[in-house]
Amino acid sequence: MKKRYGTKAIHSGEHPEWFNQAVTGDISPSTTYVIPNAKSLEGWDGYIYSRISNPTRKSLEEKIASLDDCESAVALSSGMAAVSVGLMSCLSAGDMIIAQNSLYGGTYDLVVNVLPKFGVKTLFVPKEKLYDLSWAPKEAKVAYIETPSNPTLGITDIRATCTAAHGRDMLVVADNSFATSYLQKPASLGVDLVVYSATKFMAGHSDCLAGAITGKKDLVEKAYRLMTQFGSPLDPFACFLLARGLKTLELRMNKAQSTAMEIARFLANHPKVSRVFYPGLWNSPERELALTQMKGWGGMVTFEMKGGFEGASTLFDNLQLIFRAGSLGGIESCISIPVLMSHHHLDEAALKEADITSGMLRLSVGIEDNSDLIEDLTQALDKVK
Repeated sequence: MKKRYGTKAIHSGEHPEWFNQAVTGDISPSTTYVIPNAKSLEGWDGYIYSRISNPTRKSLEEKIASLDDCESAVALSSGMAAVSVGLMSCLSAGDMIIAQNSLYGGTYDLVVNVLPKFGVKTLFVPKEKLYDLSWAPKEAKVAYIETPSNPTLGITDIRATCTAAHGRDMLVVADNSFATSYLQKPASLGVDLVVYSATKFMAGHSDCLAGAITGKKDLVEKAYRLMTQFGSPLDPFACFLLARGLKTLELRMNKAQSTAMEIARFLANHPKVSRVFYPGLWNSPERELALTQMKGWGGMVTFEMKGGFEGASTLFDNLQLIFRAGSLGGIESCISIPVLMSHHHLDEAALKEADITSGMLRLSVGIEDNSDLIEDLTQALDKVK
């Protein structure tokens, strides 16, 4: 029987027989495991050392792969561990990444300031240039996309990017953190490796730092080997928290995106707001494309104040319910100023290319009552001159 998403989130990867028939998977904190005898090491596929494998992590990885409809998955210690390992497992010195010019600030810092030290260059382009890569240099080996993008919620055409990249023997790596596998399945659209900051919506409670990579088995295996050498596996307790969070992802995302739509409409009609970025709005230029590859709009809303940075900072400072915090995807609503927080690595030129302004605010919508959130935004907006 084919199981639907909510059922798989609860039952996939669960092995009561591993944990004394427990309904909820156990936490196995042991760093090392007993080997029965020397002969058993021939062809051994059991546990030896938790940096390499661990039963709690294995259970989680099965669940993540199942939810992504992928062959394999690996759980890592953070979202940036997933991005770093995912990219580096696909690249060698002399290779090039072609990336859309609107990316999470941490990823931008990685590809601009870290990977060049290892001989890997990155070329940033408008996302539309990824749909025809006939112009791409021969050293280009990876097309890197983030959709919806952070923080402007731009939608990249996944199918078109994959068709163009594969036609040039390039791999496609996609960050699916904002949508999660509940709203979008990049691998089914052609993506080779999918990376996640599982800290965000997947874990969902702001208490677990985690990352994940999913995709084709051979590519995930390469990433897995690199992860073990970098020493960045997800620890067993964080695995337990992430698995618990995934069981309610569908419920939380449905609530968050329902409220996000109401907030986006409210902001779009407010005289002190100049722009609202939300693909679900009827007049969003991203709406039609999003409909072809997503089954919802997500729980993020970004907006720009007419008063620029002064207006944004006044609203930011006067919120009473919504947390002023840099992360996102939790059950509590959080707001940030991208130019000072998630995207502070970018210089003025890069911010302009990514369409990120000083008056922009990024709101992660939680699962509070929608009326309370709108009332909080209203009273803060009233204080903006």
